Amino acid sequence: MEEHQNLTNPIGDKHIDNSTVHAHVGGNFPFVEGSPFTATLWAGLGGFHMTVNGRHETSFKYRENLEPWLANKVRVTGGVNIFSAIAKGLPASEDLDLIADVEELRAPALPKRRLALLVGVFSTGNNFERRMALRRSWMQYEAVCSGNVAVRFIIGFHKNSEVNSGLWKEAEAYGDIQLMPFTKILPTKHIMKTDDDAFVKIDEVLSSLKEKPSDGLLYGLIAFQSSPHRDKESKWFVSNKVCISKFELTSLGPCFCTKYDQVDIFKVCRKIANRKLLWT
Repeated sequence: MEEHQNLTNPIGDKHIDNSTVHAHVGGNFPFVEGSPFTATLWAGLGGFHMTVNGRHETSFKYRENLEPWLANKVRVTGGVNIFSAIAKGLPASEDLDLIADVEELRAPALPKRRLALLVGVFSTGNNFERRMALRRSWMQYEAVCSGNVAVRFIIGFHKNSEVNSGLWKEAEAYGDIQLMPFTKILPTKHIMKTDDDAFVKIDEVLSSLKEKPSDGLLYGLIAFQSSPHRDKESKWFVSNKVCISKFELTSLGPCFCTKYDQVDIFKVCRKIANRKLLWT
């Protein structure tokens, strides 16, 4: 291409001089038959975008229910000859991660004794990369690898069947995914909730739990007399039916921990429902 870029190219009985042809001729149509061009296609705000020879030419709105990360290949058809192509930023195949170090990252077998701590990590079906980051970081603490602490990703089904298919493969490979809804929970002394964008220092959590009295334990960022969100557009919206004035006691942030006893939890739920302990 470089060798002939300033020569004339025969097109039928006509000749096109590449040294004088401008890429943007004929109004908004950026292509000239027989003339090379450089095009870039990327996933941007609201849709796919394309530039030709450095100028933004067009964009395509994302198809309904399509998430940009699901696009993992580009197909070129028609009367276009490709000299070279470079792909960057395409999502890596999850199958490669599933195969590469699955044995090292797979959840250990559960001990016959009761767990010291069960960590439920709230995640979504398309957050595979976040879950892999957790598996390779704080989920490698000795307490987790030994089975004294169990970590489970709490995930609901996605509206996209391809995401659900990948989720099933991931669950089978790593054994650390709990799909919703579920009715049983692993026997444990304490239970902890966190999110897939948080780093949990398991050793410090266990050390703190040993120092605290276990009865009535609620561990985390606790707020007293906090005001509920009244903005109906907010995902934290709380109606007057749920809370009239202020919360007596509530946990804030992405993480909290409490003593777990299945019977006691149901008793607490009944007390909350009967005595309206959530509001004043």
